[in-house]
Amino acid sequence: MQIPRTTIEQWSVLQVVVQSGSFALAAEALNRSPSSISYTVNKLQQSLGAELMKADGRRAVLTDLGRELLDAAVPLIEDFIELEAQVRSRDAEFSQRLSLNVDSLFPSHLLFEALSHFSRHYPDHRVDLQEHVRRAVVSEAGADWDLAISMPSPNLRSIARLYESRFLQVARADHPLIQRKPTRSAMMRHTRVVVEGDEVIAGTASPKEGRFWIVESVAAIKAAILQGNCYGWIPQEAIKEELTRGEVAVLELGPMAQGSIPLELYMREAVEASAPIRYLVECLINVAEHHRQAEASSLPSSRHEGD
Repeated sequence: MQIPRTTIEQWSVLQVVVQSGSFALAAEALNRSPSSISYTVNKLQQSLGAELMKADGRRAVLTDLGRELLDAAVPLIEDFIELEAQVRSRDAEFSQRLSLNVDSLFPSHLLFEALSHFSRHYPDHRVDLQEHVRRAVVSEAGADWDLAISMPSPNLRSIARLYESRFLQVARADHPLIQRKPTRSAMMRHTRVVVEGDEVIAGTASPKEGRFWIVESVAAIKAAILQGNCYGWIPQEAIKEELTRGEVAVLELGPMAQGSIPLELYMREAVEASAPIRYLVECLINVAEHHRQAEASSLPSSRHEGD
C-alpha cells in the first residue's frame, strides 16, 4: 500500500504563498515565521522531486508544473477542510446531547412538561429519551444514560426522591373478586395481570403465584382489567377516572389493596454536571414538587367544623 509523500498542510501552505504573493506575507497570514514557510515549500518540492515555484523579481510564482499540481490539490484541500468541519460539528452535537432513562411509572405529563421547560431554555440541546418498565438501574458499569428516573438502587447515590407511584389492587366492578370479600384461595383461582417488578409493591413476596399474565406496560394492565379478564396492581393515577365512574373497584383487602413504588433521580457520577444537566435536574424536581403540592391541596381536609 502506498502512502503519500506529501501532506495537505504542505499544499495548503503553497496555496497561501501563491495567494499572498510572497513568503513573508504568507508567514504573516499563517502566523508562522518566514523560514518555516520556506522550509515547508522546499520540503514539498523535495518530496515530489520537482520545482513548483520560481523567482520572478521579488515575487515567488508557480512554475507551469506547480500551477497544474496546485490546481489538482485545491479540491483535496477543500475536501479536508470540509471533513474537519464535519468532525467539529459532530463533536459539538455530541457535547450538546444528554441521555435520560425513565421508568414508565413516572407520569408522562410530568416528564414532557419538564422536557418542554428544558427545550425552551436549551433549544439546541438534544435529549435522548429511553423508557423502561419497572427495572432499577443497578450500577453505572456500561450505563448509557446521564440521568435516570428509576426504582431505588442500593448501589447508586440518589439526587432526589422524585415521585411516589401509588398503587391499588383493582378489578372491574362486575368481577367475582369485587362481588364478595376475596380470600387467598379465590384470588389464586382468578387470573392476575402482572409486570416484572410487582414484588416491590407492598412487599409482595411472590407476585406470580396462581394464574397470571405477564405484560410490559401499564396500558396493557389497564386494558386487561377493564375487559374483566384480570385483577391486579395498577397505578392510582392511571385508573382514577374509571374508579370515579364506578367501572372498576378496589379489592376489599384493607391495607393489602394499597402500595407504592418510589422513584429516585440519579445522575451518573462519570458525567460532568454541566449547566444543561443541572437545569434538566431542576426542571424534573420542580414539576414533581408542583405535582405533589397540587395533590396535597386537592385532598379533603382532615379537620372538621367546630374542632
